[in-house]
Amino acid sequence: MKYYTKELYDEMQIYGFVVFPDSKEEWVELVQSYDDMDIDYIERLKSELAYRKNDLLTFLPVSLHHAINKGTFMINYPSQEEKEVIEQCRSRFEHKLKTIRNECKANYALIKHLLPENAVRLYESSMHDATVISVSYLSDSKECILLLNHHDGNGQTVDIKLTFTGVHKISNIEHIIDAWWIYDEVYVTNHGFELHVLFDGPCEMWETTIEATDVFIEYLPSSIAKDL
Repeated sequence: MKYYTKELYDEMQIYGFVVFPDSKEEWVELVQSYDDMDIDYIERLKSELAYRKNDLLTFLPVSLHHAINKGTFMINYPSQEEKEVIEQCRSRFEHKLKTIRNECKANYALIKHLLPENAVRLYESSMHDATVISVSYLSDSKECILLLNHHDGNGQTVDIKLTFTGVHKISNIEHIIDAWWIYDEVYVTNHGFELHVLFDGPCEMWETTIEATDVFIEYLPSSIAKDL
């Protein structure tokens, strides 16, 4: 991935996680609301912080590292200084993300007319958050078939069959069963197009690459998808 990398995704998750209520009073109410449901919010938060510790140290400034290493970061409502530091970092990240999105859009606009029509259709359909049900590669016919489960614009679940033909190169398809389609990028090649997809799997993230001549998109009834 040139634009939507695993590192960018990890950083985005951190800034989505490090969010505080506007006031200390709201923080106390939040903790109490969990207590009322017999859920220990602080213990749950400590577990989440331990899980995210490496990424917190990677993406947040050094001034916060002492609290992160001690396991006290976010356990109490932050001081005004901490809130300002975090918001400054968040603002810089949002600017970075906007720049990356604009660069990606600009690059796509330059190459769109060179891409196969179906590759354009796939890219613009947005498979974000689709789940991979099955994958197969037919070396004799040079075809790769992905079966996805996705939510359409009306919130309905739909199964989608993607058939890549004239496959010239493929990588990491063996790791993507039950993974979520997070981001994709498309590029022009001498063989047609090259699709890069960042998948979030049950255990880790994978970047899958498929270089092909064309791709065909079929929307399937669930009964048919189950037999594939």
